[in-house]
Amino acid sequence: MGYRRPDGADPPEDSYSRVTEPERFAAVVEAADVLVARLVETYDVVATPTGLDGAVRARRLVPREGAPLVLGVTPFPGVVLMAGTWATPSRFPECGCDACDESGQDAVDRLLEEIGAVVHGGFRERLTRRELTCSWEHEDLRRSSTAPLSRAEHQELAALAPAGDHAWPAWPVRTAAVPPAT
Repeated sequence: MGYRRPDGADPPEDSYSRVTEPERFAAVVEAADVLVARLVETYDVVATPTGLDGAVRARRLVPREGAPLVLGVTPFPGVVLMAGTWATPSRFPECGCDACDESGQDAVDRLLEEIGAVVHGGFRERLTRRELTCSWEHEDLRRSSTAPLSRAEHQELAALAPAGDHAWPAWPVRTAAVPPAT
């Protein structure tokens, strides 16, 4: 991702507020739909419709073991992924403006990497009084994000689960027939 100019120059200022081809991100929505179906077929997980701010539709996937996921489709088009207890959102595409120059395939690849980390046990959350850190590790992906927290934000998150380091296990593979979709 990033502005790709052969001379390495900065993108034009007006390109930060312009989105020339948002339809290039329709591939992310298609990939998310296929992926949800594949995850339900492969893993011991229950998928249910859910609400998600800014999404036109969303599915919650809760495995027997491992981190839950919510995948929401936005009208941009794009996808929002939330994983774990404290569900820090990841967006695909991250931006979509012409200056960032992210392709639909870049967004799909990042989505697959993050979900792969969650499904294969490479997702971890750490909540302290001062910050929330999430990390994803799987194959070539090594990424983490840290967000500072106010006292009120910490209390809100700590009400969901005790503060500490939560390393999520891999999702168990399904051994029985797939339940009907809901």
